[in-house]
Amino acid sequence: MTRKETLANVRKILVKVGSAVLTGEEGLDLNIIEQLVDDIATLRERDYQVVLVSSGAIASGKHRLGIPGKLKSIPQKQAAAAVGQGRLMRVYSNAFGKHGLFVGQVLLTMSDITDRKRFLNIRNTLFTLLEWGVITIINENDTVAVDEIKFGDNDHLAAMVANLIEAHLAINLMRNRLRDSFPGIQFEVIGEPKDLASAKALAHQQPEGRYQFQWWALGLIGARPLGEKKKSADKGIDGVIHFIDEPSGKPRRVVVQVKSGHVGVNAVQELKAVSANDAIGVFITLEPPTKPMKVVAVEAGYYHSPIWDKDYPKIQLLTIEELLHSKTVDMPPQT
Repeated sequence: MTRKETLANVRKILVKVGSAVLTGEEGLDLNIIEQLVDDIATLRERDYQVVLVSSGAIASGKHRLGIPGKLKSIPQKQAAAAVGQGRLMRVYSNAFGKHGLFVGQVLLTMSDITDRKRFLNIRNTLFTLLEWGVITIINENDTVAVDEIKFGDNDHLAAMVANLIEAHLAINLMRNRLRDSFPGIQFEVIGEPKDLASAKALAHQQPEGRYQFQWWALGLIGARPLGEKKKSADKGIDGVIHFIDEPSGKPRRVVVQVKSGHVGVNAVQELKAVSANDAIGVFITLEPPTKPMKVVAVEAGYYHSPIWDKDYPKIQLLTIEELLHSKTVDMPPQT
């Protein structure tokens, strides 16, 4: 599909750009930022609405303060973000200003998305900014969001924002920036499986392949990895998907467990117990589930959604092969 065909029925676009694209040895790469801004300004000229999810605050602050090497602690990263976020926004403001465009800043944490009232406030604000033609620049609130700094990245934030603003198109600039900055370059995205064979290859890589596989698998269904609660290698890594399904606005959870090795009925029974107080439990497996595993899943019954008045399987077994063919979790909508 050509770029023109991709944009044919699109009006609202989310663009995500990471620190590796925006920064170099001299801190923020102003040339790259100018190119990015020029591209977004062209989209605005063509009447597309654009929201930008941008990293770069920590790297910018670190360079601004002249700190060599890696930052070793969470407080150091938070302090660097406090310094760098202001500079990052000033650079964006100056660059977009050359095109007669205004910018707005929104800093978010996971709790801003999962709390119903705050979620609605944020969505209303973003929609208003879009209507005004403002380029909204979103980042994690690194100065307070400890887990996001230590375990997460802006890919997950971008996915949630895309859903929040009901974006028609989401663009991650990494691959496109490589191709556009170095015409004719041959490159390969390492570690992102495209089929069952490459998924197995990732899972069997040593020493960290299993963990990388688990994070990738969680990403296939939009689950947030619970890195701070990482289990031992033989127990997998849990993730969660939040959704609102009560009149009070209290969020409910889908609890997810990933297995890359041999699986048996005990694993599903464990998930059934773990998810007893949650809405749904999802078991992602590289290997096909056994008949006893399927029996336990069926016996778990259903979760009834009070808002949607619909039943969803309480325990769901999903294979990597199914996910690669677009199957996903059967659950209430996230908004």
